[in-house]
Amino acid sequence: NDLTAVTKEGKVLLMNLKVPNSGETVSSSLERPQHISGDWQTINKLLSQVHDMETAFDGFWEKHQLKMEQYLQLWNFEQDFQEVMTKIEFVLSQQRELGDVTGNLSQIKQR
Repeated sequence: NDLTAVTKEGKVLLMNLKVPNSGETVSSSLERPQHISGDWQTINKLLSQVHDMETAFDGFWEKHQLKMEQYLQLWNFEQDFQEVMTKIEFVLSQQRELGDVTGNLSQIKQR
């Protein structure tokens, strides 16, 4: 938002520098082109830098957003993995208990 506002203000400044002021004297109008040319170049250079900065920020934001989405996917995977491990441990403990009971039954039958 701020970068967009700065860009708009810069473009307005450039347009204002291009429009001649009708209330100028002849001597000031002769001095003005060099002064305006320097101002125009400075503003144009700054606008170019703002544009480059905006482009770089957009690229950074896209990469950051992608990383955050990947971290969220990883976190969801870890949560699902922990849930599956808990269920597997529960099933294995039940299987051990059944194995103990089955072993006791076979011992009882042998007696």
